[in-house]
Amino acid sequence: MVSLGGSCNRCELSGRDLTGAAFTGATFTNATLVGANMRGVELVGSNFTGSDFTRAELAGAEMVGANFTGATFTGADMTGVSAMGATMIRVRMDRANATGAELNGANMNGAVLSGTNFTGAEISAATLANVSARGANFSSAEIAMSNLSNGDFRG
Repeated sequence: MVSLGGSCNRCELSGRDLTGAAFTGATFTNATLVGANMRGVELVGSNFTGSDFTRAELAGAEMVGANFTGATFTGADMTGVSAMGATMIRVRMDRANATGAELNGANMNGAVLSGTNFTGAEISAATLANVSARGANFSSAEIAMSNLSNGDFRG
C-alpha cells in the first residue's frame, strides 16, 4: 500500500493509479486528481480543500472526518464511500454516483448535487442546507434528522 502523508499544495495527480493508498492526516489542498483511480483509498482526517476529483474513481474510499470544502467531484464514482462526519461545504458533486454512500453527519451546506445518484445512501444527521440537488436520486436513501433547509430538491 502506498502511504502519502505530509502536505502538498496544488499537487498534480490526474489519471494516477492510487488504488488503496493511505492519505491519513495529509494536507493536499487544491490538488488535481481528475480521473485518478482512488478505489479503496484512505483519506481519513485529511484536508483536500479546493481539490478537483472530477471523474475520479473513489468507490469504497474511507473519507471519515476529512475536509473537502470547495472540492469538485463532478462525475466521480463514489459508490459505497464512507464519509461520515466529513466537511463537504460548497462541494460540486453534480452527476456523481454515490450509491450506498455513508454520509452520516457530513456537512454539505451549499453543495451542488444536481443529477447525483444517492440510491441507498445513509445521510442521517447531515447538513444539506442550501444545496442544489435538482434531479438527484435519493431512492431508498436514509435521510433522518438531517437539515434540508433552503435546499432545492426538485425532480
